[in-house]
Amino acid sequence: MTLSPMAKRSLDLEGYNLETRMQIQVSRKIKGIKKSSSQARKVNGASLAIRKPSYCLKKGVGSFSQGDGSLRSQHRHRLFRLLQKYMERHMWEEACAVLSVLLQATVKDDSSSLNRIKFKAIFQLLPHTKRTSFQEIWKIYDLWCTKLSNHATKERRLVQSESIIHCLQLGEIKGAREAALGLMQERGFESDPYANWVVSLVFCRLLYSGIPDGLQLKGMGPSSVRMPSEAPPDFIFAPNSVSEQGATSFLSNNDSGTSIAFHKNYEDEDNQENKFVLTDGSLQEETTPMKLEPFDVRSSEKHSQSPDREGGAPRASIFCTRGLPLWLLPMELPNSDQDLEAARYAHGKLNIDYYRNAVKHLHATVDMKPDKIDAFLPLIQMLLIGDQVDEALDEVAKVCNSSSSECHLRIKAHLLEHFDGGKHDELRECYENILKKKPSCSYSIERLINMHQQGIYDTTNLVKMIALHLDASPGAYQTWQCFASCLLTLSNCEVDRASTCYDASDSYNKIPEIFTTPASRLVWRVRGRWWIDRHFDYKNLQKDTSSDDLKMVTYKAAVASYIYGPRFSYVTSAIQRLEEKDDMELYSFLQMHILNSAGFCS
Repeated sequence: MTLSPMAKRSLDLEGYNLETRMQIQVSRKIKGIKKSSSQARKVNGASLAIRKPSYCLKKGVGSFSQGDGSLRSQHRHRLFRLLQKYMERHMWEEACAVLSVLLQATVKDDSSSLNRIKFKAIFQLLPHTKRTSFQEIWKIYDLWCTKLSNHATKERRLVQSESIIHCLQLGEIKGAREAALGLMQERGFESDPYANWVVSLVFCRLLYSGIPDGLQLKGMGPSSVRMPSEAPPDFIFAPNSVSEQGATSFLSNNDSGTSIAFHKNYEDEDNQENKFVLTDGSLQEETTPMKLEPFDVRSSEKHSQSPDREGGAPRASIFCTRGLPLWLLPMELPNSDQDLEAARYAHGKLNIDYYRNAVKHLHATVDMKPDKIDAFLPLIQMLLIGDQVDEALDEVAKVCNSSSSECHLRIKAHLLEHFDGGKHDELRECYENILKKKPSCSYSIERLINMHQQGIYDTTNLVKMIALHLDASPGAYQTWQCFASCLLTLSNCEVDRASTCYDASDSYNKIPEIFTTPASRLVWRVRGRWWIDRHFDYKNLQKDTSSDDLKMVTYKAAVASYIYGPRFSYVTSAIQRLEEKDDMELYSFLQMHILNSAGFCS
């Protein structure tokens, strides 16, 4: 049967309508399912909100702020601010409570910076609790390491280094050694200067604890360490004075008072210089020894030097010198010859493995950061303890070629003075550069005065250095005495020079050339006007004449007569005071200088 075209078209329309209706029904069913699942989620969310309040914190339910994240993140920030506030105000109980809540709220947090804040707060709060044993402190460091992600290798090394420093603080040298061996296995240790520095300190302490009692410093614990007057305030390196800020101290440059941290994220505001000296402290307990190999101490005659590495020249030795400062050689060397030979023998029994490891890691640190005195001074100390003086001199020469800091120059000056005193020009240059960087350094000016008295330092240069020193310091009476003597010498030289061409009786010829040359005349005139208020005013006069010893006022008056003339008020008051005291020796000294002075600023 054949259908007409009209019938075919009607059948096609009916089929199309049936398909369309089926699609519409399917889409309606899907929408219903979605609608029911959305409602189910809402119901489920409401149920979770009732049973678990933390669900609201995760979803931010009830938060009226916009764009600030969830309530949980806001509460964490508030807790961190509260913790910082309580710690700054030393409200320890409140800080403990806040820290407890914060630790529970951030159990799964692996942020290095936030974990550092929390664990630093823990260690700061520990002294205010009874839980301060080494085992519990070690567990805290272990917990800290487990909180770090696998990629935070730099932070992991830093935490392990701080744990080692804490061990040294507590005198747990065995635990520090084990931790150091573990730190040496960490990835990136070879290129980390701070980690190498900390490991070297452990071997330094191990080596020093093995030094015989007769060579160790007596009564020099961390609280009783004192330094000679020539040592700068930040040169004493006490191992037990290491604090938790040791990382910040090492990682910051502190040559001229500025601080630039390697790890800037962890720079501490209280940037104290905590450095290390090899003293005995509390390390008298026995440690687990490594393989012992004695020092190869070369045999030598009594009071003679050992053969050197080159050409048979004498090798410098710590046993052939006296007077090294304790901050440079922390050993108590005997004075008698018999005891010195016994000290040589005892020195040869030191653990060579500890020494080699200490020097190796200190060398690595200095090579990576040659300007860091924190590593350079312990390296020189170790080389001197090992009686490797020539190597210490070479190391100082190499570092000072690239660094001219005051600390490096001072170490170089001491080594040259005690082991290579023939290099007068180099020694003079060291002390001059130290004074230019720190004009108030009294030790450097004393050494230059001593060199002048030996005839190896020029008078004109000494006058310039003394003037530079007095610009920054009141000066000792010995300094003023030497200053007056130098001015007398220059005045007499000027008179002798002028007498060949002019009338020697002319007072102008008494003025030293150092005050009249165009390059220095203006400087000295400005200095002369400044010194009237700094050194020669009425207040200083009353202070100088109030003492029974009139040396200070006499020597200062002698200098003032060359600068301001014999009629200057300070000079006349000093003469009157000496006449009242009837001190003829000082009076004659002052009169001699007055007769040879002219006063270029008068």
